[in-house]
Amino acid sequence: MARNKTAKVTISLEHADIIKNMAGDIAIEENRSISSVIEEIVLHGLLPYPSNIRWLILEYLYDNDGINKVLSSIFDINSAGQGWQSIHDNLRPLVDYGLQQAAVVQTTIDNNNTSSIQYVCTQMRALINILDNLAGNADNAIQSITYHSEIDWATAITNNLEKKSEFSKLSDFYQFLLNNWDAVKNLSVTYRLLSMLVSMDSWANNAHTRVALLDVIRRVTCMW
Repeated sequence: MARNKTAKVTISLEHADIIKNMAGDIAIEENRSISSVIEEIVLHGLLPYPSNIRWLILEYLYDNDGINKVLSSIFDINSAGQGWQSIHDNLRPLVDYGLQQAAVVQTTIDNNNTSSIQYVCTQMRALINILDNLAGNADNAIQSITYHSEIDWATAITNNLEKKSEFSKLSDFYQFLLNNWDAVKNLSVTYRLLSMLVSMDSWANNAHTRVALLDVIRRVTCMW
């Protein structure tokens, strides 16, 4: 968790004088310290724009499981739309990121984690019902067959998770969502499922994964 404490940092800058002078002007105008002005500018460049997402990153990113905490929370926040809808529907790059991490780690799911497993199964069955309705109202036979194929696969991986969780792959659930993204991208249930999938996993939290995640978050949230 982030700690609010002041620390001195020594850095070398090629344009130190102009940075000091420009930050000094702002500090005088706003009756602030130069340090606070520079810190604000640096964080503005490093962090995404939405204040709630900034808070998540500052609070959790450098925890041991910070990558998972941040992404799970973003999905959870996005699930809270109105009328069973999500708030935003442009989070596919974050789902792609989740799939990449899940495929690398291939976490063995603890079959004693019954509450999380049942939660995932419940959300999956809600999505299966939605696809079943879409299949029944499909414009053509090919579209209907495609939906039914996805329903069969989703049913299989859901039943496998429920009965033989140690043989399940969390990456399968990300892939199911991505396969049907146009149908599920604006549904609250999609992001409730994603939030739980991320929280059930444990990914590497290092410079590479953090930089990659922040890049995706900035690209996604710049449209919010």
